[in-house]
Amino acid sequence: MGPIGKISEFDETREDFDSYLERYEMWMDANEIGRKASKCFPVCNRTPSKLIAPDKPKDKAYLQLAQILTGHYKPKPLIIVEWSRFYCQDQKDSGTIIDYIVALKQFLTNCEFGAFLSEALRDRFVCGLKNESIQKKPLSEKDLIFQSASEIALAMELASKNSQESAGKMAFQPCGVNKVWGSDKPAAERKQSPGAYTEKGGMNKCILQVKVKRGLNFQIHLDNKPVDMQLDTGATVTIVPETVYKKKLSHIPLESTSLQLKTYSGEKIALLGKVKVQVTYGEQSAVLPLVMAEVAQCMTSLCNTVKQILTHHKAAFGESWGPIKNFKAKIKLQLRAEPLFHKPWLVPYALHEHSDKELARLDANGIMSKVERSKWAAPILVVPK
Repeated sequence: MGPIGKISEFDETREDFDSYLERYEMWMDANEIGRKASKCFPVCNRTPSKLIAPDKPKDKAYLQLAQILTGHYKPKPLIIVEWSRFYCQDQKDSGTIIDYIVALKQFLTNCEFGAFLSEALRDRFVCGLKNESIQKKPLSEKDLIFQSASEIALAMELASKNSQESAGKMAFQPCGVNKVWGSDKPAAERKQSPGAYTEKGGMNKCILQVKVKRGLNFQIHLDNKPVDMQLDTGATVTIVPETVYKKKLSHIPLESTSLQLKTYSGEKIALLGKVKVQVTYGEQSAVLPLVMAEVAQCMTSLCNTVKQILTHHKAAFGESWGPIKNFKAKIKLQLRAEPLFHKPWLVPYALHEHSDKELARLDANGIMSKVERSKWAAPILVVPK
């Protein structure tokens, strides 16, 4: 009967000698081969002969030859170097805690901590954790050992991971976060680009997921009819203008609603009712509620309000400058106060031209005026915007 399995020659470029020696001894045990040097010699090329010359490998005991080869292929490292490498180990930014534990234990092999091993492993493990919130928990424990420290850290890492996954899924579960306005603009007038949209149906159902790249407009299908929608992150429901309902959805009867909606600036929105419609975007589809509003077009009141403010107060938001009307500043001084004259700050030579231009602009717009003399003087700092 032939031997069980086959053992290849040792290749130090592909395998650590300790692991190879362990694998080789298991192979010998499986084939009931005794620990004889003559059996070990063929798998190590001519290295044993060179190391023990002028003696021959067959004259050496197996353990002797194994120690010689171990010393050659894996010489004993300096303890201080191994300690330094161990205490410099921190959890990698992209690594998990279990990866960190495995790395630390690998470095422990040659440290020879002895009875201090458990404490050294515990200390390095806690100090090297990358997450401060996870690190603080073991530090608050009394009589902490490595086993409990690792269990605490692993449990907190798992809880954090589950929390992040749940948060990620919330964008696709009932949430009612980002809503949209409908638009009845023709295709030639619109700018198409994907948006992000979630819907709280019922108000319990959710969703259509849309990736946002540019702009806030995208096209979806309401009851198989294309409609342009615009993202409004401040809305609490999905609103469709009356014109869209009459053109696209008039065959669906309106249901009464007790909703009372207000715009961001407080104006009430008159509602016609609500409907439930099959909403489709790409390969995603769901039956979602839409609120019909008595508005003629897609335009959020906030945009209207901002435009009205800008139009009504052109003087405040224009490029021109002007004084504050009907206002005079009063500066109170102590009696017999002595005038103070502070020298101007030194401006780097490279900024002289920019500084002079800014001062000239402020002077030209009447924001400040140049004087020849003054008993009082304070430096100013021109900050480029």
